[in-house]
Amino acid sequence: MVAACELAPENINFLRDLASREKAVNTFTASINAYLRYIEILKAGLTEYFDYSNLASVYLELGDIYNNKYNADLGKVPTLPQPELDEDGHEIPLTSEQETELAATRARIEALNMIAEASKTEAFNLAVEAESYFQKALDNAPEELSNEGIANIKIGLAGAREARGDIEGALDYMKEARELNPANANYLVYMASLESSRGNDEKARELYIEARTMDPENLDIAYSYAQSLLYSDNPADSVVEMQAYRDALPEGHPNIERAEQAIATLQMYADFFASLKASNVEVDGHDHDHDHENEGADVVIEDDDIQQ
Repeated sequence: MVAACELAPENINFLRDLASREKAVNTFTASINAYLRYIEILKAGLTEYFDYSNLASVYLELGDIYNNKYNADLGKVPTLPQPELDEDGHEIPLTSEQETELAATRARIEALNMIAEASKTEAFNLAVEAESYFQKALDNAPEELSNEGIANIKIGLAGAREARGDIEGALDYMKEARELNPANANYLVYMASLESSRGNDEKARELYIEARTMDPENLDIAYSYAQSLLYSDNPADSVVEMQAYRDALPEGHPNIERAEQAIATLQMYADFFASLKASNVEVDGHDHDHDHENEGADVVIEDDDIQQ
């Protein structure tokens, strides 16, 4: 193991920048190796509470890479061919060659699903590791650390719980963070996304509106709320909400240009989602399990398809 002191700070920062860049372009092997190298260096220099928190954050970033790899792996899994039917609707028996080909396809599906599940398991294990280091950061936090500083660690714990699929646990940590720093409207946005991910859309809407009321000029909050409306019965509501935000800005406000760009983006997705709904295609922002052996499954549009 290489001690952190053997590398100059700028070289350590370069390593993380390299890992982040590789992550951005989904070069999985390169980004995973870069993050593992960075983690090795960080673990050699743990002294203060923020060292544990920083290391935990890197574990979550690496977990994100494995989640992206999981989704990419799933995209490589083929679907089984539909059986051919005769004029009476009866299934036509397969030839020996077709049976051999079908068996090979089934074997390929099983192997690729195993590869994908391995990535998913690794992401889960990294989230568990991240939570343990966030907890160490909390345990080692100095008494003089501000409420905001403690709240930030709680947010990290919430992120680790969410990455493990424990939405209830994530919400509990976020509620604790909010009690420590009630003036931060961004906490409400995260809580809203968690409520939405467990299907509690009405509660999520209330939290988004509360966040908008607390910080009405915050573009990111307005856009997050507008995004959530894409999955409502009327996707065009997202554009209406963002336009209302834009109209409320005073002339010359620095957010005007970005707000107009957001409106154009939301309009594009609202039109697209509306066309999907008209074609009876499922549009859903909640998490779903994927089963690539089920033919004819609904197309699902995920939140990650829309970049802020």
